[in-house]
Amino acid sequence: MAYVHFVQRALLIAIAVSLSGCADDNDKALDEASALGDKLCACQDQACAEKVKAELDAMKARREGAEHEPPSGKQTARAVKIAIRWDNCMEKASRR
Repeated sequence: MAYVHFVQRALLIAIAVSLSGCADDNDKALDEASALGDKLCACQDQACAEKVKAELDAMKARREGAEHEPPSGKQTARAVKIAIRWDNCMEKASRR
């Protein structure tokens, strides 16, 4: 189950980055996803975690339809690290 959640978050972050406008926008999207990860890790329960996930979904929706440049290898690696952190924090929140 945790793997499924990880894949979902990794895809959301990757989609949010790939739908950005340019390389700088990709970095901004990753910064936003990382900041949302900070909020997620501060969550004390599943309801809070779901609220933060909804914020990530909203971020993705805001970026849909924009011209985009594919993320660089470095940006993709950063997205994976963010997704792993999201997964760990989501799992902890679900156990509280």
